[in-house]
Amino acid sequence: MVAKNRERAKDLRRDQTPAEHFLWDELRAKRFHGYKFRRQVPIGNYIVDFVCLERKIIIELDGGQHTDSHHRTYDSRRDHWLRSEGFSVLRFWNSDVFHEWEAMAERILHALQAGSGAKTQDPCRRKGHIRPSPPTPLPKWERGEVGWRGRHREWRCELFLSAQARGQTPAFSVAARQWVSFHGTRRNHPHNNCPPLPPWERG
Repeated sequence: MVAKNRERAKDLRRDQTPAEHFLWDELRAKRFHGYKFRRQVPIGNYIVDFVCLERKIIIELDGGQHTDSHHRTYDSRRDHWLRSEGFSVLRFWNSDVFHEWEAMAERILHALQAGSGAKTQDPCRRKGHIRPSPPTPLPKWERGEVGWRGRHREWRCELFLSAQARGQTPAFSVAARQWVSFHGTRRNHPHNNCPPLPPWERG
């Protein structure tokens, strides 16, 4: 079973979804606040999408197939076992990566800072004490804030629009074009003329 899971994990690393590719680009090489993440890691009989072993935080990205009762039951049993091993499991939809990244990143950071790593043990995590889960924070654009990543993506949107105005086709990734397409259609957004993605790139 262990050898089979390792081979399966290698296949999953090669065949990433667009959402997994985007998130791994944000987490890899300690880019996310200095925390080390690994992807598609076998733990017990399961393979988790992303994990920070130091803080015992697992991040799972779910597609539409996870809405049916069979997958919900399997995910619940899986998460229960992982939590019994001391891990915290964060689940997000694939669409959250592109549409709610700022809020998603803050929730991940909060979990990492409150994690069960040995280096900075949380004094409130004593036996018998359960810390309630924090509410999901609002996206920065709804709080009137835009981080440097948001400014960088807006800059890419400007380049996209200016290139199209000149009749050129900029070589952006699918993830970048999805961000441009979504934010270009938001009400009162300055880039409200961004073109939609073609059907074959909408997933």
